Amino acid sequence: MKQLEHQKDLFKKLVESEGLQKEKAILEPLFKDSVWWVAEENEKPSLISLEKFKQCVRKNKHVSKNSCVKRLLSLMKKAKKIKKPVFFDCGLDKNGVCFPVVQGDRVYGYILICHSKSKLSPELISIFSNFIDTLLRELQKELELAKLYEMIRPRAIALSTIHTI
Repeated sequence: MKQLEHQKDLFKKLVESEGLQKEKAILEPLFKDSVWWVAEENEKPSLISLEKFKQCVRKNKHVSKNSCVKRLLSLMKKAKKIKKPVFFDCGLDKNGVCFPVVQGDRVYGYILICHSKSKLSPELISIFSNFIDTLLRELQKELELAKLYEMIRPRAIALSTIHTI
């Protein structure tokens, strides 16, 4: 249970991190007119943000919302299995990729980019994957330090109180 909670905290921190927002801002011009999704890993993964559905369906009128969601969920399963980015075709000459957010042997979630007008190069995707790995390690260390601080702080206060007396 604690491991799952830690996993959720880490993924939430990643999604909200300034580093990921900066990376997205840098990459968005390269992934022309793309739609970005994030999905947390759990027994039944789901895509975050209904706003994305509206945006994706508006851009991709030839695909129904349900078929699009089913396809993205199956891509997430495939990415989880191989623990590597999975490239896919969105139709109408649009491209996409599903990144599993992996650390060690554990998948924390997914970042999906779809409806890109430009071809997604494996080299660029590799750079993005490595950036996500580095950012995830940094955030994990930050969480571990916060946990250590919370554990040590009461003892330090108690010790300083004893020395004062």
